[in-house]
Order: sequence, then C-alpha cells, then structure tokens
Amino acid sequence: MKPLLEPSISALRRTLWKGGAHTKRELSDLTGLSIATVNATLNDMNRTGEILAAGARHGGAGRTAQLYRANEAFSPVLAAHVDIDRGARVLVRTVLSVTGRVLNRDETRLPELDGATLVRLLGDWRRSHPESAQASVGIPGIVAEGVVSHCDLPELNGTDIVADLERELGVPALAANDMHLKVYGFFRELGDAKKTVTLANFPVGVRPGTATIANGAVVTGAGQFAGMVGFIPAGTRGALTAPDPEDFSKPCPELVAHALAAVVTALNPDIILCTGGLLDEDAALEQVRDMLEKWIPKEFVPHLERRDDLENCYLGGLLARALDVRISDPLSIGRLAPEEGSRI
Repeated sequence: MKPLLEPSISALRRTLWKGGAHTKRELSDLTGLSIATVNATLNDMNRTGEILAAGARHGGAGRTAQLYRANEAFSPVLAAHVDIDRGARVLVRTVLSVTGRVLNRDETRLPELDGATLVRLLGDWRRSHPESAQASVGIPGIVAEGVVSHCDLPELNGTDIVADLERELGVPALAANDMHLKVYGFFRELGDAKKTVTLANFPVGVRPGTATIANGAVVTGAGQFAGMVGFIPAGTRGALTAPDPEDFSKPCPELVAHALAAVVTALNPDIILCTGGLLDEDAALEQVRDMLEKWIPKEFVPHLERRDDLENCYLGGLLARALDVRISDPLSIGRLAPEEGSRI
C-alpha cells in the first residue's frame, strides 16, 4: 500500500481532528490543498480506516456532496494522569478519540503508587484497549528526558517513566508535567496561536506554580523550574525571604498578587487562568486584580479568569501533545491498515 504523504495528510488530519464532517470542497478551502490532493489523500485515509463517510450534504440544483469525518475508533490515545488527594494516590485512566471524545475512563485510589505499579496499571489498561496507538501521561513533578523528579508522589522520583511505559505497552509514550499539559490544553482550547497564556494554580498550604505558553511552546527554563512563583521572596515575616508553604493560606491576596505580578512583568501574558483554593471565589480574584492594577500600568494587566475544574484542559493537553507527535513523527505510530478499502 502506498504510504500516506506529508504535508497533505497532516493538514487534513488537523482539520478532521477538530471534529465535525466536511465535504471535499470544504476540506480544500480549510487546508489550502487542491481538490485533487484532498481526494487522493482521503482515499489513502479511507484505506487505513482513519476516516468515515458521514452522509451527504444536499445543495442547489439537486447536487449532493459526500461528507467525511475522523473515525473516532481509529488509533485512539491512552491518556492518564496521577495526583494526590488527602494523602491518597489517584490514577485516572482514559481512552481518548482523536477528536477528544472520552471513549472510556476509570479512576483508582491507592495508598501508594510507585513507578512499577503505575506502569503495570497502565499496561493493564492498554491490554483492555489494544486499539490504542499512543500513551500520554501527566505527572505532578518534573519529567526531564523521560525521568521523574521533584514529584508530589515521591515514590515516583527516579522512575524512567517513558522508557518503562514503552517497554510495557508496546506503543510510543510521552510523559510531562501536569501544569505544562493543562496550560497547553487551555492554549489549544482558545485556538489563537498568537496569544501568550498562563495557568496559575494557588492551592491552600502549598507553594503555587504557574505555567506559560509563549510563541506556541511551554516556557520551561533550563531545568523546567520556570513558573515556580512560590519561591519568589516576599516580606511575609518582616523580611524578604521565600514564603513557607503554610504562608499560602486564606486570606493572602497580596501574596497571590505578588506572585502574579512577577509573571506579568516577566512574560506579559494576554490571559491568566487561575485555579486553586486560594482563589475559589470571584471576590478573591477581584482583590488580586485591584492590586495588580495599582502596581502595573493597567494596559499591561492581563485578562484574569478563574476555574475550579481543569480536567478538560488536562485531557486536552494530554491529547494535543500525543497528536503533535503523531503529526511530527507519523512513522512511530502504528496504523490499522486493512489490505483494501473502497475508493471515495
């Protein structure tokens, strides 16, 4: 079978992965590809099972045009993330279609979750969903060169998570910091590649952290420490020292505003999405906004939003990172490739 060709396949994939059904003419207009190239590429995608016919659209003069959409059962992504909740380890395992639909999900709570157990549990999930083509995992810590460190689950520190997962699952895997994935999901949700976007998490009794997307990429710094605003010196005890985690307790609007002011002056984001117990009410966010506008010229104070639940951002980031790999390195991703299919 003739291999799928880039860049036409990439352009069509990106469009179809957004969801919805399109005619060949619409796909040509959306991607800038010629009708002939769209037709040839759709034939290749149909042979592999990557797309499905989705009915027809009736136009004027009795004309009809076939619609096409992504096949959500084709090569989905096994996406998972781990966290800690009141001392318990929480593992959320999902299977996501290329359009972001949750095909399956479960949640497990454990007293401890070391690297071997995590890999085994994800291996079990993969064996239950053998159609999965990739694994994408979120970790509440630093993941550098595939190895976990400075994790909220200390038993995961030192785990070579990517290599271990690829051996166990038999598919390409990636792992990344949870904040980096959430902000990437939010960035992709906004759909404006020109925006600089920051996610700021202010939990109670824990040093806060931020993550920023600039020029379409996460700002990680030399050691992936960028955004750790909880270490910025503040005069919380009469001296300019790094706050203790317990200093981040209600109410502390000035400490929150101090951290965000550092982000605004260093990175000048268009928007900051805030979450966490210190900003669980709109009134608290308004206090912070008022302080920023006193310290910083008003035109440079970004739009501030607040959300209690970032699960959709998290899943969106896990999926988007996996699909980026599928676009940039398609040969690493296994395909379901039946011998023949119908021409379209």
